[in-house]
Amino acid sequence: PQNPKTPSVLVKNFNLKMVSTGDDKEVVYSVSFNQNQDQFAVATNKGFQVYSMSSELIRCIKREFKGGLSVVQMLGMSNILLLVATGENPDYPSTNVMIWDDKQLAVINHVEFLPPIKSLSYNCEMYMVGTAESILCMTLDGHNKVHEIVTKFNEKGLHAIS
Repeated sequence: PQNPKTPSVLVKNFNLKMVSTGDDKEVVYSVSFNQNQDQFAVATNKGFQVYSMSSELIRCIKREFKGGLSVVQMLGMSNILLLVATGENPDYPSTNVMIWDDKQLAVINHVEFLPPIKSLSYNCEMYMVGTAESILCMTLDGHNKVHEIVTKFNEKGLHAIS
C-alpha cells in the first residue's frame, strides 16, 4: 500500500536526456533531490533547472551558467543552492562550491577546495563535498571543515548522508 504522506506524482512527457539538435545539445551531469523529496534539481552543460513534484511535474526554475554546472544541491525548500561548475569557464572553476541565492540571482559566496569537486550532499546541519580522494563535512554558516574522511580513489566522489 502507498504511504499516505507520499504524494502521487503524474509525470508527463519528461525526458531527462534534454537533447536537442546541433550545438544546442543539453547534457545532464547530475540530479539531486531536496530533503523533503518533493523537488529535484538538474545540473547540465547549460546551467541548472529545478522541478517540483506536487500533483504533476513542473519546472520551477531554469538558470543558465556559461560553461555549465556539474553538480547542483538544493538546501531544503529555500532559495539557496550549492553549485559546482564544470570548469569549462575560467570564472567558475570546478574546485569551488558556489552558494547561489535564487532570490538575488547571484553567487553570494564561494568556498575553494584544492581537488576538483565531484559531488555534494546536504542535511539540515552541514553539507558534504566529495572529491576523488576524500569526503569533507562542512558547516553551512562559516563554511568551516568539521571533518575529513580520506577515501580510496573514488572517481565520482560518491557518498550518502541521512
